Amino acid sequence: MKRLLFPIVIAVVAAVAIGRFVGGFLEEFAERKANKAPPASVSDQTAPIIATMTIQPTEGTSEAELDIDTLERLEQHMMQTTLERGRSNFAKQGFDPKTYNPKIDVSSVYTISGGKRLAIIKMSEDSRVRTVWIMGFRGGQFLRVTCIRASNHDIPVFSGECGQKVSDAFYLPMKPQAR
Repeated sequence: MKRLLFPIVIAVVAAVAIGRFVGGFLEEFAERKANKAPPASVSDQTAPIIATMTIQPTEGTSEAELDIDTLERLEQHMMQTTLERGRSNFAKQGFDPKTYNPKIDVSSVYTISGGKRLAIIKMSEDSRVRTVWIMGFRGGQFLRVTCIRASNHDIPVFSGECGQKVSDAFYLPMKPQAR
């Protein structure tokens, strides 16, 4: 039961943060639609990265349980929760939630950094919003760093704003940025 509850708790907390962000994006979309303005092109704009950290109890889970099956369940659950939140926010804006069908690309991987095993899940929604979740253990706590960008530009995990939050969360040294 604990193995099933843990990914669900993580996904719900992540969905709340993403739901708020997507809600703001949908408000802008609704405003543009009401004014009959075309959506802004994000291809040539680089939006800032918003990075947050969440600390959760481990509920008896350990780093050893961060296996491929868990990663795949987390990936699928986060994608589904994000879609459900997006549909809900879309409906709140007065649109038919059945018409909310963004193209979502998601991928995940484990990495070892500073001796710590970290799960990294990357998601792109309609090539307009990118999200990266970096999850792992520190002491007796489970930490999740969420980095979101409202443009179709990569989010560097170990440098910049996101990298600083990852460094702070997991006590890792920052990798130097390429200049």
